[in-house]
Amino acid sequence: MQSLRSSSLATRAFAPAQTGRRAAVVVRVKPTAAGDYRALSAEELIQKAASLKAEYTKLQYLKRTRGKVTNPETLQDQADDGIAPKGHEFKHARRQLSQVLTVLREKQIADGLSRKDARKIEKEAAVAGGFGRF
Repeated sequence: MQSLRSSSLATRAFAPAQTGRRAAVVVRVKPTAAGDYRALSAEELIQKAASLKAEYTKLQYLKRTRGKVTNPETLQDQADDGIAPKGHEFKHARRQLSQVLTVLREKQIADGLSRKDARKIEKEAAVAGGFGRF
């Protein structure tokens, strides 16, 4: 008796059907690592953290409204219109944000900046910038 591996049945059972249609290609996105952000300066890391926070907030809004946008002019990316985000998108956004903030804190420690002083500088920058809301 032949084993399943050596028989031609195994190759036919798992081979894609030849129907004339193209096979869907699944592309896996490599998750980011904290090392990807180490080359950025502190200012660039702060800007990246702000953009990731905005992206996460947008994902939360789309989740709560189930992809229904009341004002389509507020969407920056028209591809997001009417599509509720998937669960893994939240995980990726949170992970990227934590990686950026971790690298930023590592740079502050390397510069000899205590957490208390770092918070004070962040608050002063927020007050000077108008808290980014207006």
